[in-house]
Amino acid sequence: MNTENIGSKKISVNRRVNNILRRAIRLIGLGWTKGSYARTAGVNAIPYTAPEACQFCSLGAIYRAAIDLGEDRNGNVTLDARAKLRKVIAAVYGENDIVEFNDSPIRKKEEVLAAFKKAVDMKPAKK
Repeated sequence: MNTENIGSKKISVNRRVNNILRRAIRLIGLGWTKGSYARTAGVNAIPYTAPEACQFCSLGAIYRAAIDLGEDRNGNVTLDARAKLRKVIAAVYGENDIVEFNDSPIRKKEEVLAAFKKAVDMKPAKK
C-alpha cells in the first residue's frame, strides 16, 4: 500500500486523495459556481483561499479542500485528486478538462457532485 507519514500516523495516499474529494463535495454542496475558482455570497469572484469564499467551482473546491486538509495545492495528492475526477468526467461526459466540464453552459450542480462521488468510488490505480 502506498502510504506517507502524516504527523505520527501513516495514511494511504488514496485515502488522502479521497479526503480531498469528499471535502470538495461538501464545499460544492454549500455553493457551486462557474467562471471563477470561488465567489462570495454576493457572487463576487474571490480567491478560493479567502475565508469569505462560499461558492466554489470544481477546481476551486479541490484546491480549497487540499489546503483545508493540510495538503499542498500543487502536491501529488492534490494532482491525484484532479486526475481521478478527470478520469470520471472523460468516461461519463466525454470531457477531458475539469474547467470546461464545470463551466459548460448546460452543466448542473448535481452533475458536478455526481462526478466527484464517482471519483471517490473509483478504485485506486495500480502502480
